[in-house]
Amino acid sequence: ADIAGSFLTISDRANEQLHLVDASADLPLLTTLPGVHAFTWSQSHEELLTATDFEVIIHHFKEQRSQELLVRISTPVGDVAWHEGEQYVFYTTNGALYVAARDNRDERYVAKLAEGYEGLHVISATEKEIRFTSQQATSFIFWQLPL
Repeated sequence: ADIAGSFLTISDRANEQLHLVDASADLPLLTTLPGVHAFTWSQSHEELLTATDFEVIIHHFKEQRSQELLVRISTPVGDVAWHEGEQYVFYTTNGALYVAARDNRDERYVAKLAEGYEGLHVISATEKEIRFTSQQATSFIFWQLPL
């Protein structure tokens, strides 16, 4: 579970879905997002970044509830994270770390930042670096990558 502004976000990992609840009222269920296995709120708590098996989606909550498909790929998406200024989004796939630009055009710019790592999990992303872990046998390795 996570609280962002007036939203309570509950992750149901067994059924791979995410429940959004209005934390300011009597906890009414606002919506359920099926297939979501990773998520993170923007700093303003007005946008929710989610990962399903093959998509990275930005959900907008400020004025109207809408969603923006950022990436659709044929490789399963693992983890997602916002860049500090929220102009870029990081996501992982099988052994690779990518960055996608948000540019309000029909085209998306996506770049591969790292590859050859198993079990990638993004810890944090600042203006100057991204920190992530990878799994090797029974241990985890901490990485810092300058941007």
